[in-house]
Amino acid sequence: MKDTILKFEHVTRKFGSLVALDDVSFDIKRQEIIGLVGPNGAGKTTTLKIIANLLKPHSGRILLKNSEGIFQEAHHVSQEFVEQGFLIDIPDFYNTNPWILLKHLAIIRHYPNHNIEHRIDHLLKFFDLYKWKYMKIKKFSKGMKQKLAFITAILNEPELIVLDEPQTGLDPESRIKIREYMKSFKERGKTVLISSHLLDEIREICDKIIIISKGKIIGFDTIDNLEMRFKTKQIRIDLYHPLKKDREQEVLTRIEHGIRNLSGISSNGIEEETMLSYDSTDKSMTIYYDGSRENKRDIFKLLSEKFAEELEIIEFYEPKRSQLEKLYAQTTGSTQVKSKELK
Repeated sequence: MKDTILKFEHVTRKFGSLVALDDVSFDIKRQEIIGLVGPNGAGKTTTLKIIANLLKPHSGRILLKNSEGIFQEAHHVSQEFVEQGFLIDIPDFYNTNPWILLKHLAIIRHYPNHNIEHRIDHLLKFFDLYKWKYMKIKKFSKGMKQKLAFITAILNEPELIVLDEPQTGLDPESRIKIREYMKSFKERGKTVLISSHLLDEIREICDKIIIISKGKIIGFDTIDNLEMRFKTKQIRIDLYHPLKKDREQEVLTRIEHGIRNLSGISSNGIEEETMLSYDSTDKSMTIYYDGSRENKRDIFKLLSEKFAEELEIIEFYEPKRSQLEKLYAQTTGSTQVKSKELK
């Protein structure tokens, strides 16, 4: 069983009257890749800055394993903590070049001297920055600076890596490069906490996700378990004709009443009204349920037998796309999630 490397214990952080983090607790285990998601202002960057010791909590504790496997307060200065790497907020650099910057960082982080140049060249080549090794960073584009910032976070091969929106400002090719590298973290035994609005990236890379909203942890588990907990599996029903306008509300009310005991939805923090949605323009209906085969079968039987006159069903299926977007919207109360990249 993997041991815990980082603990948040009842952490609260305020900015004036604004409570950015409200009694937040969670544990991160060694070699886990954890996604941190939530709307703007939810507390994601505050969480990461507290881990990076850029902010201090007003109450609670952050505990980090040291090299001897003992927990210490993260805000106590210690050279015995496990190696850490950070990419927090928008990167800013002194007006130097990548070679001087990275060499200086490698030295102060005690990277083996005989391997420094090889390590720097390897990373610059992988992220397509090698030809600009001696160019002033002030001439770099936003995407180039972002890739360089990512390199600074992983340069010393840290055991714990904390990344805040690592793909901001990157073109598609660079995003693929970053994602490819992040996938290798697990093979290398790294522990990673990554904040991102790219939900497909989170699903592809992360073992678990933390959903945060208004400074509180809404959920922390694997995506599959959270989908089961918050009933975000979908059944899509395509209709040949839309429901008759004069009977639309009556039919929908009857359907909702009929599926209530079949969907697996109970009082779990998600409003019951989300179990059924209807789009007359698209001539489609969506039912949210717990994903069990038995309930799916019973819902189909109910609709095809008891609503045969009202519904001329063309297709009855589960959409193939990820349900993480729907899960995000439900758990954070967001009504504006319209694309895989959340702004």
